[in-house]
Amino acid sequence: MPYDFETQLKLAKEAEIVLDRFFTSFFEWEHTPLVVDKIGIDRYFIGKGTGLHYGFEYKADTRATSSKNAFVEYVSNDKTGKRGWIYTCLSNYLVYYLPLDMRGWIMDTLTLKNRYKFEWAPKAEAKEYLVKGIPNNGYKSWGVCVPLSDFTSRGVWGHEFSTAEVVAEMDKEMKNGRSESTDSTTK
Repeated sequence: MPYDFETQLKLAKEAEIVLDRFFTSFFEWEHTPLVVDKIGIDRYFIGKGTGLHYGFEYKADTRATSSKNAFVEYVSNDKTGKRGWIYTCLSNYLVYYLPLDMRGWIMDTLTLKNRYKFEWAPKAEAKEYLVKGIPNNGYKSWGVCVPLSDFTSRGVWGHEFSTAEVVAEMDKEMKNGRSESTDSTTK
């Protein structure tokens, strides 16, 4: 089944609401302008108590729960030749989130890029890792399917987190008729 851009955008927005709510415990944040979002920075977080600034990119993956693989995109659009996030992301950290599992990882982007270049891409070339094209409207996005156990281990500075409490809190608010949106457009 092709990925539909509108469906993926809706799923990404839902994940952003959960992630924004989760991260407000640790950071103040600013919504980034679209021009900055296009270079792989979704949020600027400011550490509470430290004042340090960090760029974060969110990736929500609904298929990783069943496939047990992270999709490391190296071509975003094979018709235009647009490079994938592994090359274009300029954030300090990447948040790889599995909404169906309500868990994710905060990962150092430079480390991810190095692992792709020196480990995952060669394994894909040697056919140890699957390379997959994901159909969209008239084009495909290409990526290496990296087992989650490898993606989240060895040298990827990664802090695993769970959003289960945040999701339960949001569900409770909705049931009580009190929807406190943390929609990033209001920040």
